[in-house]
Amino acid sequence: MNFSDLFAYLVSLCIAGVGLLLMLWFMRLYWQSRLREWAGESGMRLVTFRGARLQEGPQRLRKRRSERLFRVAVEDNLKGRRAGWVMFAGFWGTRAPDPAVRVIWDEFDD
Repeated sequence: MNFSDLFAYLVSLCIAGVGLLLMLWFMRLYWQSRLREWAGESGMRLVTFRGARLQEGPQRLRKRRSERLFRVAVEDNLKGRRAGWVMFAGFWGTRAPDPAVRVIWDEFDD
């Protein structure tokens, strides 16, 4: 393998890595927007969110790969905070008639 082949290989790896990072960033922005919209329609404000990790959440294992589960913290108009799990159906959350398919509230922990 000569230098130009190695250079082309490294450049293609860098381009693929940047593409992957951009895709992950876009997905985070998309879900942040969807969760803010859901919270606003419910009379709340999204404080924080993150995607559920493997083996985490009320279902432990999701039954379908297309379900998206998020851990959220929200604040209502009286500045009361709640935390819980919000699940969307479909890869982009579009298969269900309601934006959030299921919401399970639990204790708020900072």
